[in-house]
Amino acid sequence: TFKQDYYWMMGDNRDHSEDSRAWGYVPENHIVGTPIFIWLSVDNFNEGVFNWRPRWDRIFTTVNGEGEPVSYFKYFLIALIAYFVGSWLWKKKKSKK
Repeated sequence: TFKQDYYWMMGDNRDHSEDSRAWGYVPENHIVGTPIFIWLSVDNFNEGVFNWRPRWDRIFTTVNGEGEPVSYFKYFLIALIAYFVGSWLWKKKKSKK
């Protein structure tokens, strides 16, 4: 058991994070952030990376706010494609000079 209003925190780099396993429980008044979105969500996480199955409906999805969660995954993909196309065009333009 632990004191009320204390939380056990786990970092996103499970094996190398200095989280509650290193520092112990965290008092509520020391928590300064709030979650914004889920950037990756997979099924079969404990069965090895080759068995992961993406949960496409949860990737880049908001976790706070009113109503249903909103996915920004398609906007991320559009931005990523725009970046690579723009980079390719920029290199092509520079090589002509």
